[in-house]
Amino acid sequence: ALSGDGALAVTAAADRVVRTMTVGTGQFAQQFPATAADVLTVTVSPDYQTVAAGTADGTFHLWGVDGKPRGTYPAHPGGVTGMILQFAGQPTLTAGADGFVRVWPSPGVKGVIAPDAVAAAAGGASSLVLTGNAGGVTAMTLAPGKNQAVTA
Repeated sequence: ALSGDGALAVTAAADRVVRTMTVGTGQFAQQFPATAADVLTVTVSPDYQTVAAGTADGTFHLWGVDGKPRGTYPAHPGGVTGMILQFAGQPTLTAGADGFVRVWPSPGVKGVIAPDAVAAAAGGASSLVLTGNAGGVTAMTLAPGKNQAVTA
């Protein structure tokens, strides 16, 4: 994954380690702890403060760019195949091999989605499940300038 300004790349390898790299120098900037399962997708938030990985065991992992963990959340049976991180206070979207897109409240932000949904998300339940894909979701992006996710 590449940051919006093209300066930061997020990578994952067969060793299940997620890394950030400064594109201009080619040097790795940060290494995050290995995940328990193969990494299927990585992304970085638009403000470059959060790095995320979706894994084959169905969880997604969040870290600060400083390397500090921000949480691991169960999301999809069969694996997390796509993720969208948005600006602080906006929900996170995950896509899965189960064919669903899940919308998660921004961690630690009350009022983005109903407070009971925030509490539920802390226990591993998303606040909204989007259906309509026949089979697993293999890719996902936000339509520019719209409040719509496009999946394949």
